[in-house]
Amino acid sequence: MATAQGRPGATVQEESGAERRALYVVVATFFLLGAYITFEAVSSLIGREEPDRSVVGLVLSVLSLVIMPALAYMKQRTGREMGSRALVADAAETWVCSHLSLALLAGVGLHELFGWWWADPVGALAMLPVILWQGWETLGEARERDDDEDLGVGGHGS
Repeated sequence: MATAQGRPGATVQEESGAERRALYVVVATFFLLGAYITFEAVSSLIGREEPDRSVVGLVLSVLSLVIMPALAYMKQRTGREMGSRALVADAAETWVCSHLSLALLAGVGLHELFGWWWADPVGALAMLPVILWQGWETLGEARERDDDEDLGVGGHGS
């Protein structure tokens, strides 16, 4: 019985199935993030809400902007080295989170400088096409995994 490179004793089929399930989880998080951003941004625009400016929120956003790109890069590199599409997709989501932190800081800054209360939700909505595109791309990869399994094509050199 062929074993996979991941968990000791796992077959290629078991590892492929785990990879596929992980891809679907990442797909779900992309689409849930998109739905959440849409709801919050549209609610803020309709209610003409000014962005929150808590010190904790700003510090977390700055930390996210510093840490997330490094984490995304490491996930991306490791995912490619391991041949893990799920980890590479998760890295893309981490990149999105760092861009959302930048959009948040820009929105708060534009509000402070020019009184543009709408800058934060518009910045978040501007990220929506990227988030949804990444979700569709990841969904396509997960379905490709399904097709590979249906054809009996395993991962990791089988």
